[in-house]
Amino acid sequence: MTPGTFQQCYPSPTHYGIPISDDTDPASAIPLICSDVTVYAARQRANDRLRNYVLISGAGGGLGHPAIPYAKTLGAKVLAIGAGSKEQFCRHLSGDAFVDFSKNSYDAGLSAKAKNI
Repeated sequence: MTPGTFQQCYPSPTHYGIPISDDTDPASAIPLICSDVTVYAARQRANDRLRNYVLISGAGGGLGHPAIPYAKTLGAKVLAIGAGSKEQFCRHLSGDAFVDFSKNSYDAGLSAKAKNI
């Protein structure tokens, strides 16, 4: 049986580790080794292409929501796309504009919002 990640401890090479302070709750640091690393890796692959504007599809979801503040920290304007119920959440994370995919066609919604950010 191969050790998976559904266990209490997972041995890993140290270069994959992320140091956290002693006063950090380990449960709150878990996203750092999952969704946040995925977002970081995508940003690294984008290199200099991530400069001014970032469109995040599924912005209120598990990978999309950490991408918003990360892109903002890098100085990008963020156009978030998601379900209408996630709009306030995305705006709370500092998204510059939001497109509700259930109410707008991608073409009309995206072009209108993109022109205003």
